[in-house]
Amino acid sequence: MFTAVLTFLKTKLFTNNGVFLLIFAGIVALFLISNSNTILSKLGFETTTNLKAQLVQSQADLKQLQAINAELNTSITELRVRHEQEKKAITQANVQREVIRTRVVEVIRDRQVQAVPNIRALEEKMVVTPETIVIPVLEYNRLSENNIDAINHVFNEFFPNTGG
Repeated sequence: MFTAVLTFLKTKLFTNNGVFLLIFAGIVALFLISNSNTILSKLGFETTTNLKAQLVQSQADLKQLQAINAELNTSITELRVRHEQEKKAITQANVQREVIRTRVVEVIRDRQVQAVPNIRALEEKMVVTPETIVIPVLEYNRLSENNIDAINHVFNEFFPNTGG
């Protein structure tokens, strides 16, 4: 077998055509070797050039996503702080609503207790017929004054700093 290879080399390869083919094959080999990454990437193979480009793109994407993540974390933190403030405000509003509700009940009860004698006196002196109701002027004025006093008292209870 070795002798067959030697004969081929002597008779075919080292002739003028063979030397020309060797030089041509060497040039083609140099071209292919120097451009092997480009050729392989065009054929769909992964090469170091492709991997480096993907790595650079991934690093750029990572930086962009980290910046977006930082912005989102800042927004979440701000929203949490705002949420806590709103919860405190709602709690305070509920407490104030309960205080106002309690004060309203107390004022209504006090006004009802104070108005009962005037209403009874008015009912005793009022004359009711099927066609008319007659109320004495003095009792009517007394009840009106009590109502105005009650409105003024309630206003002063709920708006104490208005100077009324």
